[in-house]
Amino acid sequence: MTDASLDALSASWGNKTDERRFRPNLKISLLEKTPFVEETWEGKVLQIGKEVMIEIVKPCERCMIITVDPETGEKHPDLLKKVAKEHRNLFGMYAKVIQTGKINTNDEVWLVDQKEG
Repeated sequence: MTDASLDALSASWGNKTDERRFRPNLKISLLEKTPFVEETWEGKVLQIGKEVMIEIVKPCERCMIITVDPETGEKHPDLLKKVAKEHRNLFGMYAKVIQTGKINTNDEVWLVDQKEG
């Protein structure tokens, strides 16, 4: 997921949205804050740092677990309704690892058009 998409969802929902609701493996901080731009990356590859390559496979369909506040356990079904209505029940992207390696906080991320090799 990207920070811009999370911020846009928070604004649309009217509440600060804790990223932990979505259990992301990665949250990318974009230089150009374009919400939901990651939806255009399907079939493309991200290079993370100097070694890691992941292929963006498809959008992530969401279930009721995003309604649970990770701090309080309180349920907010209106968040899932918002994602379902405004985003076809999709938020974030699934990816598969092409090349393993070490990832560090603040590593640069590059969008590559296709897999190498």
